[in-house]
Amino acid sequence: MNMSIFRSLFAFIVMICCVTHFAIAQVIYEGRVFDRSTEAPIPFATVMLVKSRVATRINEQGVLH
Repeated sequence: MNMSIFRSLFAFIVMICCVTHFAIAQVIYEGRVFDRSTEAPIPFATVMLVKSRVATRINEQGVLH
């Protein structure tokens, strides 16, 4: 195989891997945490994704950005 073709193929594969990684990493969750009976916001609650180590804290209005 020609060396320039090999380099081009290698660069293409690296680029695809990087683009895929960054596309997957850009998940955004938004929402509101509130008491079901009073509908009052629950400030500074901690929200964690099930079966993961990803967690964040809700702001003082009960909103997750």
